[in-house]
Amino acid sequence: LVITPNITLTGNSTISGNTLGNITLGGTVNGAYTLDLNTTGTTTLSGIIGGTTALTSLTTNTGGTTAINGGSVTTTGAQTYNDNVTLGANTTLTTTSNGNISFAGTIEGSGKNLTLDTGLTSGTISVTGAVGSAAALGTITISKSAGTTFSSSVNAATITISDTKASTSVTF
Repeated sequence: LVITPNITLTGNSTISGNTLGNITLGGTVNGAYTLDLNTTGTTTLSGIIGGTTALTSLTTNTGGTTAINGGSVTTTGAQTYNDNVTLGANTTLTTTSNGNISFAGTIEGSGKNLTLDTGLTSGTISVTGAVGSAAALGTITISKSAGTTFSSSVNAATITISDTKASTSVTF
C-alpha cells in the first residue's frame, strides 16, 4: 500500500498492510488524531509526521519494521513503536504534552542522529531492543524526559542529555 500525497487526518485512523504487505506514506501526515499502522511488513514514513499539526499519537504493531526516513515525528501524546525501527535520516521524535516514547524492538541507523524529546516533564522514554547493533548511530540526544531506560545494548558515537528537569534518570 503506497500513499504518495500528503495526508491530513480528519479522525482517528488505522492503516493496514493486509498482514504482510508494506505500507509507504510518501508525503507528510498531519492532524490532531491517532494513527495506527498495522503490518508485519515494512512501514515507511517518507515525510515529516505531525510537522504542521501534531498527531495525537502514533502506534505501530509488532512483527515488522518501521523505516523513519522523513526526519521528524511529532505527537501530543504517545509514540509507540512495537516493531524494529530503522532511521533513514537524522531523526527527531517529539511528544509535546508529556507523552511517552517507547520502542519494543531494535533501533538501527548507521551514523544517523536520534533526538528523543517528551516535551515537558512527565513523559518517559523506553527502549527494549538493542540500539545500533549493526553499526553505531551518530548522536543520541535525550531531551526533556522524566526518565529514560535502555534495556539492551546501546552503540552510538555520542549520547547527550539536555534536560531541564533535575531529577531525570537515564538507565542503561
